[in-house]
Amino acid sequence: MIVFFGPAGAGKSVQGNLLAARNDWRWLGAGQLLRDSKDPELLARMSTGKLVDPEIVNRVMGEALDRANSKNVKQV
Repeated sequence: MIVFFGPAGAGKSVQGNLLAARNDWRWLGAGQLLRDSKDPELLARMSTGKLVDPEIVNRVMGEALDRANSKNVKQV
């Protein structure tokens, strides 16, 4: 697993996608996973521009990693 940290707009998603495409890996991005959420409370909070609680981000990423691991896929 490779993890990118940095401020918004730093290019984490771009670099992650490039690495994933080059190596036939799966890319998981916290921002995209949050935007794809079906949770109305989470979406409402995000629409105000407020930061999402780290516990929620950790839960969403954990669930995505569990799904990816259950499919035995490479991830980035």
